Amino acid sequence: MKNEIKTVNNSGLPCPVNKTDLPPVEIKSESFEINSNICITENDFMVLADSAPEGVFIGDHHFQTVYMNNQLKECLDLPSPRAGLPPISEFLDQTDVDDYSKNYSDVMRGLKKGAEMNIRIRSKNGQLKLFRALMSRISWNGPRHYVLNILRNEPEDTNAMAICQKVLNAYPYIALLINEDGHILCGNKILADRFGCDISEILNHTIYDYLPADVARARKQKVDKAIAIGQAISYQDYNNKLYLDHFISPIKDANGKFSTVAIFIKDITGYVQAENAIKALSRKLITAIEEERKKIACDLHDECSQLVSVISMGLTSFRETLPEDLPQIKSVLTDYLKIIERLGLKIRRISSGLHPDMIDNLGLVPAIKWYIETFFKNTPGILYEFKTNYKDKNLGNGMDIVLYRIIQESLSNILKHAHARQIRIILNKTDKAIILVIQDDGTGFDIKDIFHPNDDKKDCMGILIMRERAASIGGKLLIGTAPGKGTTVKIIIPAKKDRQ
Repeated sequence: MKNEIKTVNNSGLPCPVNKTDLPPVEIKSESFEINSNICITENDFMVLADSAPEGVFIGDHHFQTVYMNNQLKECLDLPSPRAGLPPISEFLDQTDVDDYSKNYSDVMRGLKKGAEMNIRIRSKNGQLKLFRALMSRISWNGPRHYVLNILRNEPEDTNAMAICQKVLNAYPYIALLINEDGHILCGNKILADRFGCDISEILNHTIYDYLPADVARARKQKVDKAIAIGQAISYQDYNNKLYLDHFISPIKDANGKFSTVAIFIKDITGYVQAENAIKALSRKLITAIEEERKKIACDLHDECSQLVSVISMGLTSFRETLPEDLPQIKSVLTDYLKIIERLGLKIRRISSGLHPDMIDNLGLVPAIKWYIETFFKNTPGILYEFKTNYKDKNLGNGMDIVLYRIIQESLSNILKHAHARQIRIILNKTDKAIILVIQDDGTGFDIKDIFHPNDDKKDCMGILIMRERAASIGGKLLIGTAPGKGTTVKIIIPAKKDRQ
């Protein structure tokens, strides 16, 4: 019977069909179906395949390519001679290799009559293209089986990538898409400018090619983590004198895999420098305030207290010289001496409040113990506990007075707002940090209230001040609370080598 040319379900590949010949070829999938007996010579097949608009290749059971048409060779930038054809796996995007290999193997072994999937192929010049791969098992020149692959170009991906390119270019900072292995699928002009090349050039490389080895390893770990958990992650790092804010988001493909990752990198060096300048100013202000308080405390102690003592001694001496027949005057002088005594005590309390000289003379822990005992002596009905493993006299670098002030502020806040019955204060020092914890069983509050300091109904200025004090010595303040659940204030001051 005379061979006739038949186009298989709009695939574009013409196939001569002889109804009486063998072997059979079966191709079945969601998008196309053939159940025909095809008889064609090898030369005729190559002529017909080269006339098809799709890429066509045939692979054996070792995944080796035994034939590839000119369209696919041109797409892959391969020379025309047939000898030495590389396996298609060399050009597959790494995220597609496993799925493609499984489908190929299932078709070759006859577990599937055919298979379809989207694959991405990267040519030798680095260009990445999306294809719809149609696979079927064929018997050719005897009982040996091969896998016929028809690759249909997916033009919508080109349009999508062009749109994606425009979107990324509209972003004012670095933006790019990569695959699981870090190959750059798309990047904006800011990324290319940072690397000193054109956008087309960066598509030939992975993002890690442009980074120092240690930075590349750290970046890859973050990308792998985002893919593994299937969620976006963000972090900041310092690299090449720049502070960078990273946002890494995995994207699912049509097969449900996180095969693409979007990365957005914002240069926040200016913000960080401004924040550091504010922190430095805050530290200077706190230091200046403490120095001024110390000076005023010294003046009160050295001058005012002495003057009060002189007045007290003078009046006492004058009272003793009065004759016994002036009892009323003596009584008045006695009353004034009591007032002067109270004035002296008041001056000492003010002086101690401005700057507790006990910290300088005896150390931080005795000063804290003295303050706590004095505080709770005047607030009966509250159970308290103070624990510490700290043995040294002073922490130095202004940390002693900061921790002392934070305890003062915390207890004041508890007394005014918490209505607590039990309070625990813990000060511990480890190899990695100094940790201060203040817990109460009071009313607690909504943590969001801290961020509304201008609301007249909220009095969170004390917490904000504690946060600034902690930051002034390189520490951070953590708060755990909820309405009716009490409050825990934790100050963590890292060891000097770990402070930023």
